[in-house]
Order: sequence, then structure tokens, then C-alpha cells
Amino acid sequence: MTQIQPVIRDKGIPYFAEQVDPVNQSYLWNPRMTEVAFKLKEVAVITTYHEFISYGKFEPTVVEVLAAIPVQWLHGLVAFEIIEQPESVDDLRRAPAALADDHHMARTRLYCYA
Repeated sequence: MTQIQPVIRDKGIPYFAEQVDPVNQSYLWNPRMTEVAFKLKEVAVITTYHEFISYGKFEPTVVEVLAAIPVQWLHGLVAFEIIEQPESVDDLRRAPAALADDHHMARTRLYCYA
């Protein structure tokens, strides 16, 4: 099975993120790019939930994203990218159930190879 990797963008160009501890470290903490993520095809966009740290911190882990991926999309999946994340208190208020459960809500795009 292929490892499912996070994608981060730099100036609009998608890159695979360097591997970090998938449980205890956010791949967005001081992210390092490894290689350009060529030929990715969108499979779906899903809602993911991430532990609430504080209003100003959004620190998603790989495990949090993987836990949210429906089984039917796992086969052939190679990457994911968080495309919408909370950036203000107003964003947090749009998802009161998630916040009440001590989570941030995000939108995450899933990819396979084209």
C-alpha cells in the first residue's frame, strides 16, 4: 500500500511535505517540502476534525486526517491537502458543534495519481 502524504503549497505549487511524527506533530509546524507533487487528481473533498489547541493555533496531524478518510476512498489514495482551515473566531463559530467538542473543522482535498 502506498503511503498517503500531506501536500503543502508554496507560491501555488504543490509539494509533498517532509514526514513528521504522524500522531504528535503537525506537518504544518515549520514545514519542509520534499518534492513537487506532480500529476495529482482530486478524488474528493471531505471535512476533517482537528484537536482544538487555541483560537490562534491550527495544528493538524496526519493521523487526524487519515482517521476522517472514508474507507471507499483509501484504495489508490496518495495525498491530501487541507484547503480550508479556521483563520478567525468567526470561522470557529461557523462550526459550533466541532468547537463544543474541542475540535477545529477543516476541508481537506484527497488525491490519487492522474
